Formats: sequence, structure tokens, C-alpha cells
Amino acid sequence: MKPVITILDYLKGANLMLKSAQKKTVELDQFKGKLVIITDTKGKSVQGFFKSVEFVIIDNKITARYTIYHILECNGLIMASVHTDYIYDAVDIRVTTYKNYRYDV
Repeated sequence: MKPVITILDYLKGANLMLKSAQKKTVELDQFKGKLVIITDTKGKSVQGFFKSVEFVIIDNKITARYTIYHILECNGLIMASVHTDYIYDAVDIRVTTYKNYRYDV
């Protein structure tokens, strides 16, 4: 009987984590298509157009993976790049402007 209770406890915990992830996804949906700066727990930051957030399992824990599209500035023109970047466990996401955008090539 004990293994069944343990499995049910794990399932309950997994469902709570999934609901939390779904709620966070809805909150982050407001950033889609906006130019953002995302910073992770180690201080690494990336800039670009926010595309999506998904939740993946890394080292047996659910981790948020943010996807952005970089943009490039060339001769005063700003254009989208096909390059995408991922950042895990972000602690800060904020909207920025073209004026503040810098992409190191």
C-alpha cells in the first residue's frame, strides 16, 4: 500500500508544478513580440524579441526555457535575425526599446 501512496504524492506534486508553470506562461504571454532583456540566475542576459517560454525537465526539476529572436542593427536599419537563443531559470524579464538595444556580433 505504501508505494501507491508515494506515487500519488508525486503525481499531486507534479500536477501542482504543472499548474504553476501554466499560470506563469499566461503571465509571460504579454511579452510576446516585444523587445526584451532576460537575465538568468548567473547574471547572463540576452536581448531580442520574446517568442515563447516552455518548461523542460533538467536535473530532475522543472526549468523555464525562454526563447527570443535576436535582431541586428546594420547601417541604421534594424532587422530580425534567424538566430534564436535560450536562457534557463530567468530571474528578470523586462521590456526595452530599440534605442537601448545592443547586440554584440
